[in-house]
Parts: sequence; structure tokens; C-alpha cells
Amino acid sequence: MRRAALSLLFASIASGATGRFTVDVSDNPNAAPDIGPVKALFEKWYPAINRELFGKNTPPLPFPQIHVIFERTIERDTGSGRQPVPAYAKGDTVHVNFAYIGTIPTTTKPC
Repeated sequence: MRRAALSLLFASIASGATGRFTVDVSDNPNAAPDIGPVKALFEKWYPAINRELFGKNTPPLPFPQIHVIFERTIERDTGSGRQPVPAYAKGDTVHVNFAYIGTIPTTTKPC
């Protein structure tokens, strides 16, 4: 399952939890089989991780939904040139580099 990078992103999203998550694979239809598992992953673990990071009395998310977008690839400029990025979060959106996480060996995937 291509979910490894998602667990790294929970801390990047604003505090709280709504249980309302969307998964967009329009840029990468090959990720379609991951829609259900990714939504289930967020619904199960986001509230628990959020409580651990921000405390039990955390207010709800300021967003009505969290969007997860599987992109074909994501690269960013670094001191060593353009490098692939597994994923990042900005506001209410998590961007996942499907090509990058697809290279992670199954035995090292935590999910």
C-alpha cells in the first residue's frame, strides 16, 4: 500500500480533526486503488496523532475537509538541485508524490 509518506504529514496539518477527508487521484489514476485505504488511514489515525501532538482539548480543524492529492511527482529546489519530495501539506491539502512512495520497499513501509 502506498501510504508510507502520509504518516509524516499529520503534524503539518492544522490541529483538530473532522473525519472528513477527500482523496483526489485525477492527476494519477494509477493511485485509484488507494482511495479507500488512504481515507481509512486518515479517519483512524489523524485524531489519535493530533491528540498526541496538540493535546486532548484541541479545537476542531478550521477546514471543513482535508484533501489528499496523489500527484504523479513532486520536486523541490534544494542546495543540491531539484530533488523528489515524498509529500507535503499546506493548509487543508496533503500532496503525495505517488512516484516517490511507490519506490519504497514493502518491508520498510510502516502502514
